[in-house]
Amino acid sequence: MGVNLIKNLVDISETIVFAAIIFILVQFPLQARVVEGASMAPELNKGERLFINKLMYKSFPDFFQNKYLFHPPKRGEIIVFTPPHDYERNFVKRVIGIPGDIIDIDGYHVYVNGEIQKFSLNKTDRIHENYPVIVPEGEYFVLGDNRSKSLDSRNWGTLKEESIIGKVWLIYWPLEKITIYR
Repeated sequence: MGVNLIKNLVDISETIVFAAIIFILVQFPLQARVVEGASMAPELNKGERLFINKLMYKSFPDFFQNKYLFHPPKRGEIIVFTPPHDYERNFVKRVIGIPGDIIDIDGYHVYVNGEIQKFSLNKTDRIHENYPVIVPEGEYFVLGDNRSKSLDSRNWGTLKEESIIGKVWLIYWPLEKITIYR
């Protein structure tokens, strides 16, 4: 009886350790989030659930020659980040400008390096008159797709790279809206 008890305890311990390892491996690169506002509608709507890829933009300057595990944020990608001010939650926005880009807003359209951007057909109001803006090295210009409901780079300026948590990778709920973002 004692041998069976020890064998059962070893089996249970192995299962718990294996489950913990699987949990850590899944939680480290991916993180589940719930969309809380309307700033990215109709692309992302309140209550939708998504996974973000936290490894996509990870920097490893001493190990990887190109600095990033995969690639830096690109124009058009949807990211999750900690906003530069004391907001209580993380934000989801679209990258509009990357380092070196010249951003201009004329009160209706958004221009990047002189070209009209089509990421949103919504009117884009200026919050201030300090345009054009040159995106500094290591920073990004982000906007919500639903510009009238969005707090974004128009409000606080460019976003520092270290504030980025990850890239939106998958909408998994509701089921009829499952989408993978590449």
